[in-house]
Amino acid sequence: MMSSSYRSGFALFATLISSSLLAQAADFVLIAELRPTINSGDDGDELRWFDQNATASIVGIRLLLINGSRVKLTQRITRLPGDGDPGYIDEAYIERRGVWRAGRQWIPFGRGAIVHETMTGVRFDTRLVFGNEAAAVAFDNGVGRSRGVALRAGDAIGFSVASGNHLGIGPATLTEIDGVTGGFGRGGGYRLLLGGDAQFVFAGLNWQGEHVVFLDPERASDSSFSASNLSFTVGLPISGWKTRLSWSRRWDRESDQFGVSIDAPAEAGIVYRGYLGLRSGTIFRGGFGVTIKF
Repeated sequence: MMSSSYRSGFALFATLISSSLLAQAADFVLIAELRPTINSGDDGDELRWFDQNATASIVGIRLLLINGSRVKLTQRITRLPGDGDPGYIDEAYIERRGVWRAGRQWIPFGRGAIVHETMTGVRFDTRLVFGNEAAAVAFDNGVGRSRGVALRAGDAIGFSVASGNHLGIGPATLTEIDGVTGGFGRGGGYRLLLGGDAQFVFAGLNWQGEHVVFLDPERASDSSFSASNLSFTVGLPISGWKTRLSWSRRWDRESDQFGVSIDAPAEAGIVYRGYLGLRSGTIFRGGFGVTIKF
């Protein structure tokens, strides 16, 4: 757990940086997103301050600088499980939107349904000659944690690749299959990730599919594997409500995971959430929570 001196040091550093940036800001917005969740299942019976996909409750600030650059600084209210991504900083970057971004951010890989990792590094965005978007990143999260390079290209249909060390170790990866268990953890992970994804409309429903191959494990006790996720979202007769149904599988295991989640907007900035996960015909996790955005 982060020591009090470290938290105080970070708070002082963030205050100084924020004060300096505010002097150059044309506009700024305070951010607060709370996600209290009651979870019950194989991944724990508890009240959490993150949702079923390990998206954390955060507070922070977003700035638009006079020169057109954007800055985002957010801190998690509580740390996520495991030691693959143990810090309290969620995002801390400066960017020229659509061109480059430097600092702590989420790695561009697929749709984020299978691999969802934070990184500290530099990202460059461009649009390819045939019109599709592409993002390339170089990152280093420290000893025993994710480091390397990654590329994602595509819009409705995309391809992703990441090469380096200790990839895929964070608690937000593979949550639809394993729940929020802390991930592979520091020192684990894989050296190469390959992924393909697609988003399309079929039978009046919005579909999203993704397949990722995890290759060359860091630990001799682990083995390469692939994972798939397919989901669709449908609106309910109740205004604004959305239901997401999903199927997921790790192909080195014999079981399939099925999930259902409901988002029910209420007052402005408030969404009630419920979710249920099934494995081999039995419930392996479920819960409900609320997302509050200020």
